[in-house]
Amino acid sequence: MARDPLPVLLRLRRLAQDAAQHELGEGVRAEFAAAVRLSDLDLTLEQETAAVAGVADADLLRAAYPTWLAHARRVRRDAQAALDAATERTVALRLQLADARAATRVVEALQARHAAVRAAGEARREQRVLDEAGQRRNGSG
Repeated sequence: MARDPLPVLLRLRRLAQDAAQHELGEGVRAEFAAAVRLSDLDLTLEQETAAVAGVADADLLRAAYPTWLAHARRVRRDAQAALDAATERTVALRLQLADARAATRVVEALQARHAAVRAAGEARREQRVLDEAGQRRNGSG
């Protein structure tokens, strides 16, 4: 009798599922870090803008502020782009994990079906043996 490949396939599917779960965890962590970075930049922008507005006679500070603000906005745009990319990656990783889970369930269902077929075949064989024994007993006695 040929060796059943389903246990090996199931193990591979579970390994793929575990890898997808791990990658999703990494993606969520990266997304969170990008969100924290963006939030920190927004807070810094707000605080610096309020500080400059509160300075009455610092002409040099007010002259340098537009240059700083332009740079800060570029950094913020980059941080927003990084967050958007991390969010897209997380969505893709969630789909990848869902696919891996579905593939695992398919193999589990196949394995269960094969086990049921084997059990039914074994039950038929046992019944046939019992029937034959009963016929021999009835025929000889």
